[in-house]
Amino acid sequence: NYNGLDFGIATPVLVLPAFNGAACISIGIPLALLIVCAENMQAIGVQIAIGKKPPVNGITIISGIGGLISPFFGGHNCNIAGPMTAWAGSEDCGPVDKRYVAAVWCGIIFAITGIFAPLTMSVLGMLPGEATTVIIGLTLVSMIIGGLEESFGSGKFKFGSFASFAVAMSGIVVLQIGSAFWALVVGTAISLLLEKKDYDEMKSPLD
Repeated sequence: NYNGLDFGIATPVLVLPAFNGAACISIGIPLALLIVCAENMQAIGVQIAIGKKPPVNGITIISGIGGLISPFFGGHNCNIAGPMTAWAGSEDCGPVDKRYVAAVWCGIIFAITGIFAPLTMSVLGMLPGEATTVIIGLTLVSMIIGGLEESFGSGKFKFGSFASFAVAMSGIVVLQIGSAFWALVVGTAISLLLEKKDYDEMKSPLD
């Protein structure tokens, strides 16, 4: 039974922006902070954790360029995603020097999904909300386990890691900025106050 399925192909639609000073301040600034301090920082941290030296400035610049272009087609900001980077950089994706293949496949799948967006959305619309949540949760299990092992297994930054985890799980929203950003802020502050020795012993991987 194919009733309810849309087999159409999505085409780009130009969306002209309507500039509003209040929106630029109340939405633009929090979103910029969220991208730079949450999404990008998460992704960069994942890359550092697996031994890479990500080009921080390049990532930030490309995110900015993507953020200028994508809204004209109704899209959100184009930036490196923290959870997706963690998934593509996990041990499940093979040796470290081959994990870029996972990112390439992600891009291919995203492109196909975007082209057939009507079909994708109609299929998702037919699934119960609980089923979608379970599917998403299962894909994140290994990433969450790896993150917990990295945070608490090293013996360093334990207080900051726990505080960050607790804030992230709380779902708190302050100044229209979600818990992912505040988890980084609180975790970093706690570590600076209580675990300065760990900072002193740590040499930046980007130096």
